[in-house]
Amino acid sequence: MLMIETKKASEVIAAHESETEVKAKADQAVVWCKNATDDSNKVGGKLWRYLLIPHDAVAANVTLENLISRFGV
Repeated sequence: MLMIETKKASEVIAAHESETEVKAKADQAVVWCKNATDDSNKVGGKLWRYLLIPHDAVAANVTLENLISRFGV
């Protein structure tokens, strides 16, 4: 299970370098995914993952697996 969010590339870079609103929201999304996974595990469900993807990384020739490996949190 994936929660995917795209943002301007500059916002993603800034989120990795300092405390920003984007970083705060991403941090909360990671917590949400952990809680969803914990709850899902109780009934044999699936792992939840969060991806924060810069807009310029999305292209027709890029696979989901590639995005997960590059931007999975």
